[in-house]
Amino acid sequence: VFTVNLSAPSERNVEVTFTTESVTANENEDFTAVRGTVEIPPGETSGEIAITVNGDTTFEDDETLRLSLIKGDDSYRLAADLAPTIATIKNDDPVPLMTSNVQSAIEGESMTVNFELDRLSGKDISFTLTPIDNEGGVGVAKLGEDYGFSTQTVTIPSGSDNVSFSIPTFVDDILEGQEFVELEISDLINVQLESEKIKQEK
Repeated sequence: VFTVNLSAPSERNVEVTFTTESVTANENEDFTAVRGTVEIPPGETSGEIAITVNGDTTFEDDETLRLSLIKGDDSYRLAADLAPTIATIKNDDPVPLMTSNVQSAIEGESMTVNFELDRLSGKDISFTLTPIDNEGGVGVAKLGEDYGFSTQTVTIPSGSDNVSFSIPTFVDDILEGQEFVELEISDLINVQLESEKIKQEK
């Protein structure tokens, strides 16, 4: 809500013309853009302008819009130093929750790792994936021998809700049971996790 003030009450009805425009908020997506008038009755010195803000479920930065008063009829004049008013639409949506899903693979094939968000994000999301090398313990795949992977930063761009990539596995001549690949997730930016480790068999 914006308040328009007169320097003194008027003996007649004053209708002040205004317009709104985007700064970082998107017109008719984040707020309803409008050009209109606010009425200040005789004897009063102020009137209020209500702008409709549209809610969403996207985690994003706070956004801004601008309201400007426009010279209208001779019932009022604008102050010489009058500047547009900037209003902020505060983000009230939580940080997205990310879950992971890994598809198993037989030796020589690639495992597909999927990361999914529970909602769209208006910000880029990034995190670091690091292989946990348990040196080929019982039931654990050995880095460099059973699979190939190096520490990397993964990004989910703004406006997306998922990302996928592949981890190659290697063929050997050893008779063995199922083995697990473990990855650790760290350095999270703009996201929270269901689990900080990924464990999947190959």
